[in-house]
Amino acid sequence: MPVFYFTLYRNRGVLHYSKHLRRLGLMAALVFGAMVAIGLPDRIESPRPLAAALDLFSNLAYILFLIALFRQADAEPSSGTSVSRPLRVAAKVVVIVDGLWVAYNAVQFPAHLQTGAWQSTRTLLNQVCLFIGPYIVYRAVIRNGKPKPD
Repeated sequence: MPVFYFTLYRNRGVLHYSKHLRRLGLMAALVFGAMVAIGLPDRIESPRPLAAALDLFSNLAYILFLIALFRQADAEPSSGTSVSRPLRVAAKVVVIVDGLWVAYNAVQFPAHLQTGAWQSTRTLLNQVCLFIGPYIVYRAVIRNGKPKPD
């Protein structure tokens, strides 16, 4: 994931996100924000306050990332827009790996319901929300067309 975010940061091309994908980002931010808020009492009482604080800040940064995707202006991709090859590769790899991880968690979900329904549901929702950001970027990369040489 860090490589994906670094390549997104280093990308000089402009990504255009469709309206329905931007709304998906907002919904993921709301759900993920609710999950973070629900888990906040556990973090406050954590025996490792530094780790809990860093985890909370990383979750808040991801929520802001999803909100930033939602706030992108409506525009169609222009022919002069280029997306870097590293971003195309990183986005594809992250979507495939995270997609497989979410699928694995979804398959394991019924088996874990017997031991703890709330924890299993929370884990699955968190994984889906963490998948949505890279998925939106991946779809924008595909939408913008072929890469130009770096």
